[in-house]
Amino acid sequence: MKNTLKRLTKACRDTLTFAKRSLLKIYHNPEKLFDVTFIPVLFTLMFAYLFGGAIVGDMKNYLPTLIPGILVQSFLTATSATGVQMREDIEKGVFDRFKSLPIVRIAPLAGPLVADFIRYLLCTGFVMGTGLVLGWHIGGNALSVILAIALAVFFSCSISWIFAFIG
Repeated sequence: MKNTLKRLTKACRDTLTFAKRSLLKIYHNPEKLFDVTFIPVLFTLMFAYLFGGAIVGDMKNYLPTLIPGILVQSFLTATSATGVQMREDIEKGVFDRFKSLPIVRIAPLAGPLVADFIRYLLCTGFVMGTGLVLGWHIGGNALSVILAIALAVFFSCSISWIFAFIG
């Protein structure tokens, strides 16, 4: 029991170290955040003002459909970043160096995916914040909104594993 807990603690620590590495890459290259910050805001504004009146007749009536759609679209485009990052590490030979380290073998894969979770939450804040500025009102209670966001993030994390495998 004690040995299993020790291994689990080491796996979590190694995974969080690789997540920190992924977040530091974003810190040193902020353009990697465009897919979860600038692009979703741009699409939200574009679709709200260009298509909102044409489809529903009023932009405010279109926002309850638009905001969840933009959120899911942004999550799906952001999932490919993990695969791209993995591919860059493999091409540079970084993964070969990781094999020689005394780390849990899943940590180089799971770490960037944990960092993606943070990127998804950042994207959620930007999209919902833009919607609130435009006049969108959150429907339902807080628990249903949190569960809907959790479902979308879980789905995106699942898709991220596929892109990590491809990368």
